[in-house]
Amino acid sequence: MVCGLRDTAPTSHVRSTPERQSVRRDVALLALGAAIYFGVRVVIEGTPAAGVRNAERLLEVESWFGIDIEHRAQQLNDNGFLRWLGATSYVWLHWPLLVAVLAVLYRRNRGRFLQLRNAMFASGAAGLLLFWLVPMAPPRFMDGFVGTVSDDARRHYLTYPLSWT
Repeated sequence: MVCGLRDTAPTSHVRSTPERQSVRRDVALLALGAAIYFGVRVVIEGTPAAGVRNAERLLEVESWFGIDIEHRAQQLNDNGFLRWLGATSYVWLHWPLLVAVLAVLYRRNRGRFLQLRNAMFASGAAGLLLFWLVPMAPPRFMDGFVGTVSDDARRHYLTYPLSWT
């Protein structure tokens, strides 16, 4: 106080400096995790032939257990609205929703944010291990299957590398 008056200058910049550093650190950690994930995927990617061969084996195992639903699910492509809904949902509910949920949790519930972040890191590591040990082609690369998120549909919404989808 000066001359009996309270200092009314905002002090948020002083108070928020450690918070800003924390935000920067967490964003950098997430960005580093994503860069490592996508970088490692490029390095360990198997051959398309191995991916298709492993996918065919997986379809055989699914068929043997009676859980092969891929061919039935492909029939949804015949319905234009369902195909559009699936492609739109995939494009907008994959990375954009995940980033939005992370941002909301960061602001509202730090513990849940850390839980989701750590789960993402763990599942990414497990995914990379499986990707390396058993490269698997997605159904859209198999005979008789159609990719529901085509290059044109994906690029209409967002511009990012096709390999991300």
